[in-house]
Amino acid sequence: MCTDTRKARGGFKSLPGVDVANVSSLGIRHLAPGGVAGRLTLFTESAIRKLSEVE
Repeated sequence: MCTDTRKARGGFKSLPGVDVANVSSLGIRHLAPGGVAGRLTLFTESAIRKLSEVE
């Protein structure tokens, strides 16, 4: 999860099975696709700061 997906996509687009998502659109479908929990999720520092702003 990140705040600027354009930068992150460039570095990860060649890795199979890796999805890049914006923290603003964070939802259960990103964290548990198909209803199956257990996906490894990495957050950038800016994404964590953005999450702390959400009430």
